[in-house]
Amino acid sequence: YILRVEDTGVGMSDEFLKHIYDAFSREDKATTSEIQGTGLGMAIVKRLVDYLDGTIDIESAQGRGTSVNVTLHLQLTDEQAGAAKTGEIAVDLAGKKVLLVEDNELNREIATDILTEQGVLIEEAVNGIDAVEHVKQQGADHYDFVLMDIQMPLMDGFEATAQIRKLPGAAKLPIIALSANAFEEDKIKSIEAGMNDHVAKPIVISELMAAIARLVKEEE
Repeated sequence: YILRVEDTGVGMSDEFLKHIYDAFSREDKATTSEIQGTGLGMAIVKRLVDYLDGTIDIESAQGRGTSVNVTLHLQLTDEQAGAAKTGEIAVDLAGKKVLLVEDNELNREIATDILTEQGVLIEEAVNGIDAVEHVKQQGADHYDFVLMDIQMPLMDGFEATAQIRKLPGAAKLPIIALSANAFEEDKIKSIEAGMNDHVAKPIVISELMAAIARLVKEEE
């Protein structure tokens, strides 16, 4: 599949195109100073395209516009929109509530994009202390599952999980570890720390959806 998006806008300089995928990058123009934005859009798109083993190419000329081409190798499926599937497990995630615990803003943006495509409702916490406070305030039964980053400032994911498990009704709250450490011993460490599953970063969409589907199916 080749997805092509074109405009006839102000375009971009060759120099800026070298940095367009850098997080928080915006070309310094009189027109951009009046337009809100964080400079994260293309960084997120590039990460998502890479996760899907695709390619993205951009052509632009100042005063003439921009052309973006995304190439993805996708398979046709009869899977209904809003459902995650792994093997024989298919679960509709629409309306499920997740607490996303991640200190990196770009990683939160990417995870949010992935999950909202499945109809998941997301609340965010920026570190372990924030995560524990969310569960205290909302109650464990408010969430269908938690996505817990491991390495965070102030309180890491292991300690946050331990603190959450002590809260009323949180003993069986599904918690999935998100970690750049992808070895089997890392997964074992997460399970021993009280988490239900372990997904490696950078996130592979199919693996994350499979882990969520397993836990939600078990709860149902």
